Amino acid sequence: MNACLPSNSKWRKHPAIFCILPVLAVFLSEPCWGDQLSLSPVMPSQEVGWIVGPKKASLGTLANIEVPQGYRLTDKAGARILLERMKNPIPDGLIGILAPDSGKWWVV
Repeated sequence: MNACLPSNSKWRKHPAIFCILPVLAVFLSEPCWGDQLSLSPVMPSQEVGWIVGPKKASLGTLANIEVPQGYRLTDKAGARILLERMKNPIPDGLIGILAPDSGKWWVV
């Protein structure tokens, strides 16, 4: 590490700086939120219909689901809109998206 510095460099006297700088860079940088998406609709033409719990919902011929209070479910069409907005691939056999009201995570 010191081999990269000129022999007269003031940094040679403080080798601990090379340990502190990466740590500071991590703690002082803001988290990257990327193209974070709110799970609420952005454009009226692409309305995402949510089933808000507590409520029973159908997953087509596969199953019925009880959406608990504090959660919401959107069908295949709504899930497709959300995934396209986030530039995520649309999986084969897409049924919908289940998410808590906070929108902090979701299940496809």
